[in-house]
Amino acid sequence: MDKSRKRLLLGAVALLALLYTGDLVYRHGVEGPRANAARQRIKLEKRIRSTRLALAKGKQAATRLEQLESQSLPWNIEVARSEYQAWLLQRVQQAKLQNPHVDSSEPIAFFAGRGRRKSPDYYQLAFTLRTRGNLKQVVDFLFHFYRADHLHKIRAMNLNPVGRDRYIDLTL
Repeated sequence: MDKSRKRLLLGAVALLALLYTGDLVYRHGVEGPRANAARQRIKLEKRIRSTRLALAKGKQAATRLEQLESQSLPWNIEVARSEYQAWLLQRVQQAKLQNPHVDSSEPIAFFAGRGRRKSPDYYQLAFTLRTRGNLKQVVDFLFHFYRADHLHKIRAMNLNPVGRDRYIDLTL
């Protein structure tokens, strides 16, 4: 009986070893790759979300850039100067102001990025407008000036009454 007990115990140990080996094979062959695939899927989904977010931000930036470019003058400084001066004179004529005179100062270059660059990121153009008209004409001019969808502003404005004719000398 001793031998049969030994055989029985040996069989039980062999069965346990077989079950243990089977469990190891199952864990490394099935569960391990499944868990790795799940972790990789989660990582890839995070990358997809962050990429989609970056694309959405890029589209927003591109839309904003297009909007700003539509408000901006051309890249060529001389063309930009000329176009803006013509636009100012057109507003003066539209408001029926008299004797307009527009001066332009030298453009100021701005380098928004870091490091040394050969070309500036943008230029600031400054203009001085001198004209004359009545109060209604001046208000009309200012209304259309600020109503325009341009990146511009008035830094200084002088209004001087002229005699008794109810005219105002306007300097911007």
